[in-house]
Amino acid sequence: MARKIQPESRLTHPVARSRVALLATGLALGLGVVASCAQGPATVAPPVASGKSAKRAGPDEVPPVRMGDTIYEAVHWGAARGLAHDGGYVRALDAATGRELWVLEVYRVEYDPRREHDVQDVFITTLRAGSSGQTLDVGDEAGRHYEIDLRARTVRAP
Repeated sequence: MARKIQPESRLTHPVARSRVALLATGLALGLGVVASCAQGPATVAPPVASGKSAKRAGPDEVPPVRMGDTIYEAVHWGAARGLAHDGGYVRALDAATGRELWVLEVYRVEYDPRREHDVQDVFITTLRAGSSGQTLDVGDEAGRHYEIDLRARTVRAP
């Protein structure tokens, strides 16, 4: 007696099974993306500037200081502006126009070529108007403090 062979089901055929598996994998990946988006934006390092590595988080924002008609700001990522190093600069802006008046190197950052560049950066962490109204007090990540004579644009370590 001859056996009657049943046609294969669409889901049991090897090609159909691989298509279903592929579809299920794509659906699972898609749901994973949707779920991660629902959790909010991921924390991503800021764009890399001046050839620095993304291994170190960028410096905290330093609030600018306004004294008279001038605003003083810390300059982070100085090398991207063509300066010698990334940290250690203060700039003065005209408060009315926002035009940059000058940039001053408060301290130098020396880089050891055998070490990663980004871990050697030292950024400004504080800016405060000096008690005389003619100076600006500057603090850095290494715990050092400097005083800028704003009229002479000179720096001294108090």
